[in-house]
Amino acid sequence: MSPVTRFSIRLARANELLGLGALELRAAERFAHSVHPYACALPAFDRDELAELQRAGTVWVAAEDDDRLLGFAIGGWLGDDPYLHELDVEPDHARRGIGRALIRRVAEWARTTERASLVLSTFSDVPWNAPYYRRLGFEIVPLEAYTPAERALRAREAAGGLRIDSRVIMRAPLDRLVEDGYPQDHPG
Repeated sequence: MSPVTRFSIRLARANELLGLGALELRAAERFAHSVHPYACALPAFDRDELAELQRAGTVWVAAEDDDRLLGFAIGGWLGDDPYLHELDVEPDHARRGIGRALIRRVAEWARTTERASLVLSTFSDVPWNAPYYRRLGFEIVPLEAYTPAERALRAREAAGGLRIDSRVIMRAPLDRLVEDGYPQDHPG
C-alpha cells in the first residue's frame, strides 16, 4: 500500500512554471506503455501561454507542506466554456486523489464564471484519460454537437500530432464536480 500523501491545492507561483513543464513530461512517460507511445515525445505546455494563464490565476498546483509539487492543473477558456487545458500528477503519487482534487479546484474556478459545465479534451482509449474522467462525472460530447471552438481544438490537436480518432471532448456539470464532502486538502 502507498504511503499517505498530504497536500493542499493552491495557485501556482511564477517561479514554479519551469518545474511544471518537467512534471508534465514525467507524467507523459506513462504513455510509453499505452496505445499512444508517441505522446511521450510531445512538447510540454507552451511556456508563454502557461505564464499568461498563471498571471490570470488559472494554474493550480498540488503541493506538500514543504512546497514539493505533486501535480498541477491548468484552466482557461475554450470558446465560451471553462476548459481544463492540462492535468498532470507526479507518477509516483498517482492514485492518491491529487488529480481529483485539482479537477475540483478548476471546477470551483469555473463556477465563478457563472457557467454550468467544464469541458476537456482527452484520449478515449487510455484508462487514466476518458474512463477516469467518466468516473468523475464527465460525458463524451457527440461529434455532431461540437461547438465551433471544440471543432477548432480538434483541428489543432490533429495538426499537433495527436491521433484524432482517439480524441474526445468531454463535458461535466459543475454541480457534479463540486460537491459537499469533496476535500480540497486531501489526507491520502
